[in-house]
Amino acid sequence: MKQKQKSLVAGSLFSGGGLGDIGIEWGCGIPVIGACEIIHSRSSLLRKNFPNTQVFEGDIWKIKEEYIAFFKKRLRGEYLLRLGMGKDQWKMSVTALFFQELKY
Repeated sequence: MKQKQKSLVAGSLFSGGGLGDIGIEWGCGIPVIGACEIIHSRSSLLRKNFPNTQVFEGDIWKIKEEYIAFFKKRLRGEYLLRLGMGKDQWKMSVTALFFQELKY
């Protein structure tokens, strides 16, 4: 029996205006399926530049359950490339916490 080929997708925390997402999706061809940004103008820019990406707008601590549920539903059989691993230690900790939740 032939195994289903898994595809690589990306998720983005602390997305800003999507500069990192541009490099991943437009440069590498890996779709960014979900992005999170707290600032409305940046979220709007993400929605405009990435119409196929689910943009979560708000404080990640307040919407984390929705964000995690989205990825758990979408990741059946797919690999996830994590974005949002900034130089700030707290961002790295938050990213690790969220993606630990995705292991099932």
